Amino acid sequence: VNVALTVMNKLGVDNRTLQTVVVIVIAILAGLGARPLTFALQKRFSSNNND
Repeated sequence: VNVALTVMNKLGVDNRTLQTVVVIVIAILAGLGARPLTFALQKRFSSNNND
């Protein structure tokens, strides 16, 4: 998120609303990306613990 804000500032994007939207989109994408990883890791560790 910080990287995106820095890049937008360097590109001259000063629109606060646009920055907020971009941050929200990045947060949603990060959440969607992290969820499958979390489930995969939980499955892996729980199967290891059962052995």
